[in-house]
Amino acid sequence: MNIRALTAHDFDNLIDCLLKAFEGYFVEFPTDKKYWKNRFKAARVDMSLCYAAFENERMIGFIITGVDVHKGKKTAFNSGTGVLKEFRGRKLVDQIYNYAFPHFRNAGIKKCMLEVITENYKAIRVYERIGFKIDRKLLCYSGFISPVEQVFITPSAFDEIPDKFKKAELYAWDHMDEAIAIAEPDSFLVKDRNGILAGYITLNTSNGNIYQIDALPNNYDLVLSAIALVSKKVKINNIDSSRVELIEAIEKKNLLNTINQWEMEMTI
Repeated sequence: MNIRALTAHDFDNLIDCLLKAFEGYFVEFPTDKKYWKNRFKAARVDMSLCYAAFENERMIGFIITGVDVHKGKKTAFNSGTGVLKEFRGRKLVDQIYNYAFPHFRNAGIKKCMLEVITENYKAIRVYERIGFKIDRKLLCYSGFISPVEQVFITPSAFDEIPDKFKKAELYAWDHMDEAIAIAEPDSFLVKDRNGILAGYITLNTSNGNIYQIDALPNNYDLVLSAIALVSKKVKINNIDSSRVELIEAIEKKNLLNTINQWEMEMTI
C-alpha cells in the first residue's frame, strides 16, 4: 500500500471511490460528477492537499481537503473521508492523516476541521483517536413552508446585507461568506407589513438550500415564512445548536430534523 497526494487527474477515480465507500450511508450521495465539481469548488477543495491510499494502484481510501481561513487560522477542512468496505479496520484514515499532517504544516495550516453525523460512532472514535475534539453541534432540517401574508422580500447583493446581521462565526464551512462568494446564491432582505427590516435569507432558489439566515429578535417566524415566496421546499443544514430562537421557529414550522452533526477540530 502507498499513500500520495492527489491531482486534478485523479478526480474521476476519487469520485468513484467516494461513491463506493459511501454505499448504504446515512444519506444518499449524488452520482453526477458535475455536481461534485461544483461541490468541490464551493468547499474550496485543494486537490494538492487531498490524499489517498492505494493498493495495487487501486484507490482504497481518501481524505478530501478544503482550505480557507477560519477564525483567523488557515484551516484544512475535511470535505470527505472514505475507505472501501473491504479495507476497513486497518486504520487507513489514521495512516492517511499521519501522512498528510507534515504537508499541511508545510502549507501553513494551523488547524484541521471536519463534520461527522452524530450517530456515526465508529467514525467519531476514529477522529478522536487521531486527535480531533468535538467543538459544537450542528442541526439539519428540511421540509416545506407555507406562504403567509404581510411579509415582503427585496433582492439584495450579499455584500449589502446590513452588518448587524453578519455573524460569520455562526455558520459552518459550506455556508461561510467565502462559500457564498463562489456559489453565488440569491440573497433577500425580509420586511414586515410596515416595511421594517426583519432579517435576511441567502439561498439557492432552485432547491431551497439555505446558506445563511438571520433575523431581529422575535422575527424568525416572519423571515422563515418569507422563504415560501421564492421556494416552497426548504433545506437548512448545519445550524449551530446555540441558535435557540431560530431552531424553535423552525420546529414550529414543522420542518423535519433530518440529521445532526458534530463539528470537530484539532490544532496541528
